[in-house]
Amino acid sequence: MSKRVMAILLMSALVLSLACGCKNNDTESTSSTVSKTESSVSSSTESSKQSESKAESSKQSESSTDKDYEEMMSYVNKLSPELTYEQVLEILGEPDESYGSGINRDCYNFGKYTLRIIDFNAGAEIYNSETKETTKIY
Repeated sequence: MSKRVMAILLMSALVLSLACGCKNNDTESTSSTVSKTESSVSSSTESSKQSESKAESSKQSESSTDKDYEEMMSYVNKLSPELTYEQVLEILGEPDESYGSGINRDCYNFGKYTLRIIDFNAGAEIYNSETKETTKIY
């Protein structure tokens, strides 16, 4: 009888140790899953914040471009081919850059737009650096 009791006790201890081992593994697995889920949620939240930041930056850039365009057009509306070069300088001030050999160009920068006065007010055009388009004013 004592061998039987010993065998039962040993089997019970084995079953208990296996049960405890599985329970610990389940706990570790659960905490690992929770950790992974938290990490995923955190990563998703960061990604969402970055997307919002990019969208806001894009809106600010568009707003800035609109303001640049409006400012430039306020000057363009004052220009005409009848004005002397000195009158153009009074309206626009000193150019941001000048270049040319044969045909002179004075450039006034407004964000992505450049207002070019060609050959001492013989012509004027707007250049968009993003689209590479040139619009002739006169």
